[in-house]
Amino acid sequence: MSFYPKGFLIAGLIVFTLGAGFFLTEETGHLPPPRTANRVSAAQKEVSNPFPDPEVLSRPWFITVPSAPAAAAPVPQPVKTPDPADKKSVAFLGSYKEQDGSPAYFFKYLPTGIVIILKPGQSSKGWELMDIQDHLFALKGPGGRFEVSY
Repeated sequence: MSFYPKGFLIAGLIVFTLGAGFFLTEETGHLPPPRTANRVSAAQKEVSNPFPDPEVLSRPWFITVPSAPAAAAPVPQPVKTPDPADKKSVAFLGSYKEQDGSPAYFFKYLPTGIVIILKPGQSSKGWELMDIQDHLFALKGPGGRFEVSY
């Protein structure tokens, strides 16, 4: 190692040692303020502080007066109209009676061509026979509500 880097290292150590020595030997006691400072502080005490307290600054800038809450009008709910029943997508194929005497009905869903066999109140393949009236069946299926006349 040449002299040049060693010199920087030695100089740095000397500066560090001197700084640490000044720092450790510095007086920690407080000196009283000079007399002129006392006169200035007395004059400042006579003049009111132009800046408001931090408590005043932390308050809201404006004050709202609480009022009685207004009664909200109820939002009118739209009247739900029943979906119109589809009368063309399902065809009645026929019926039969089982051994116990309960009737079963055959229907064909025309868009897909599937045949559905249903008993009153029974559901099959997502279809349910809701009601039987004179010459009219009410079905509920995946596509909505259907009415089939026979």
